[in-house]
Amino acid sequence: MAVKSLRDLVKSRFAEFLKGLGFEQASGNRIYYRYRRRLEKRHDIVEVQFDKYQRPKFILNFGKVPTEGLIDSYGRFVKADEVRISQLVEQGRLYSCPKLTFLEHWFGVGYFTMLPPKRAAEAEIEKLIRLFPQVDRWLDSGETGSNVQIWERLHNAPGVAKKALQAKGMWPPEGWTEEDERALRM
Repeated sequence: MAVKSLRDLVKSRFAEFLKGLGFEQASGNRIYYRYRRRLEKRHDIVEVQFDKYQRPKFILNFGKVPTEGLIDSYGRFVKADEVRISQLVEQGRLYSCPKLTFLEHWFGVGYFTMLPPKRAAEAEIEKLIRLFPQVDRWLDSGETGSNVQIWERLHNAPGVAKKALQAKGMWPPEGWTEEDERALRM
């Protein structure tokens, strides 16, 4: 019941909040809902990631990409509309409690809450909305709030995976053609 309530409220209440900020739903499945805001110089991406074991909790991932797109770790060009957070070098997370170096505090309905599941889920979505300005500040100015954690995923830098595979003698992949190689931008 709590998992369904969280999902329903993310799809309705949180999506409506994001829509007011210029975001639109980009995609989704049982693990995540992705939203995108297209600005003049960048796209902002926000992703609500649900617990893969169907526990009543989620985390908010976010990042930004230039409107011209990016070169992924294999040297391929990816249009801005197709970029996922997992492809970004710099990506962030919004936690429900101020960040600690060794704990991740996901949003969710605890097992020992005194509130009915639907009301507990509503409270978590309201908390998410209340904390979201920290995400917007980082997207606009790079300022991190107390509930925001930013990572640099250097393994996502342009061409890094391709260069590593070349160094190991594992590039090109089986079946790779000259046309495939020309399609890369690196």
